[in-house]
Amino acid sequence: MKKRVFSLILAALLCMNLCAGAFADGGAEEATAPEETAAEDTGLKDRAWEVALNLSGASDSAVHIYAKMSGKAAGTGYDENLTMNISNMDTAFADGGHTSFTQFYVSGSSSVTKEYTVSEVPEMGVYYWDKTITGTGEDSLVVEHYDEAPADAFGDFVTPLAKHMAALGDDLLGAQENPGNVDEYIEPSFIYELKGDDLCEFITACCPELVKGCGELDWSQLSAQMNTELYGTSTTIDLSSPSLAEAILSSLQDVESVSDGSLEIEIQIMVLQDSAPQYKEYHYTEEKLSQTGLQFAETGGACPAVPSLTDMIWKVCETGWNAANETESAKDALRAQLAGE
Repeated sequence: MKKRVFSLILAALLCMNLCAGAFADGGAEEATAPEETAAEDTGLKDRAWEVALNLSGASDSAVHIYAKMSGKAAGTGYDENLTMNISNMDTAFADGGHTSFTQFYVSGSSSVTKEYTVSEVPEMGVYYWDKTITGTGEDSLVVEHYDEAPADAFGDFVTPLAKHMAALGDDLLGAQENPGNVDEYIEPSFIYELKGDDLCEFITACCPELVKGCGELDWSQLSAQMNTELYGTSTTIDLSSPSLAEAILSSLQDVESVSDGSLEIEIQIMVLQDSAPQYKEYHYTEEKLSQTGLQFAETGGACPAVPSLTDMIWKVCETGWNAANETESAKDALRAQLAGE
């Protein structure tokens, strides 16, 4: 799955013509900063601490998130089988630059694909990329230049991830250790469960796009199965939570019941070196932006916030649920008329 995360995000960035083919020269492993330590040289808890310390001291870092969620949401007289893919890439650089790329794909009786990129370039302001993908070849791309980003455009993903890895290293999460098997290509990993406040803190810090717009969720009823694989000084976290999927869908307006919820998330953490091709790919500068050949609309002020997943889902569901509600209202009116009211 690790390579799929990169291929999805890279394809999206390349389609936006932000730059040309730097990723063709290397895979995910090249983006990790320090030299990887052989699995047999140190224990898992020591390696978890190595990742935590490496992250906390990093000046340039990135986190990739890929989530797939599905479920059946039922409203008044209307059921919708939904599938959602969310790709997100956040980067932070020593010079103060940030980039947040988010792609939403939601399918049901209709579908919508949207891509948003917010790039903060030191001493230049913020560039906001809004792309709609139709599947019919009629894609649209709007790029605007603003003075500043919204307050929640760039979260602090480094601190919570370092804290999470440190907790694994200190045996605070009750994780079981799986030493892996080199012959079967199974990486060393921790297997554990997050629930309640621990899960809330992890998701809202590391995957905010997933729960943005959901309102107040009852985290005391939610849990997730976790598998954290260690690749030397980098890491991949896999998370599975049917209960969180159903909670997210239940938060949508006009939804009365949810069933068959499924949510799978993969989070990949990297520390970037300025010598790596990927560093240049993620790092926006005045020179790089000028090479895109795109026209940037000068808008000023703060750029718009990226829409939430619930906004995207509602675009798919709105027509059907509204039609169902209108039909039910018409039935009620006719019932009242026939009853002589």
